[in-house]
Amino acid sequence: MAFVSTTDFLFVILALSAAVVTIFLAAALYHLTKVLRDVEVITGNVRETSEHVNKVIFRPIKLLGNLISKTLFVSGLFCLGSKNKKGAEEEEE
Repeated sequence: MAFVSTTDFLFVILALSAAVVTIFLAAALYHLTKVLRDVEVITGNVRETSEHVNKVIFRPIKLLGNLISKTLFVSGLFCLGSKNKKGAEEEEE
């Protein structure tokens, strides 16, 4: 392989550098896909954990809060009912 001019030498260097850049980009793309697969696995684990925490911790707390509020509401109605009966009895006398 004889280089006749400097442009021949330039073309060989450009071809080699294009090949090196292509190999580098292929390796970078391969590693990027591996990282994205790991991220997908991690986000799946986080999603499962958050659903489990929601089922085990937050749903019972919410249910208990609703139960307490309804109990207080019903007990408030009984208190109001007994006050109204006493007030009506006092007015009759």
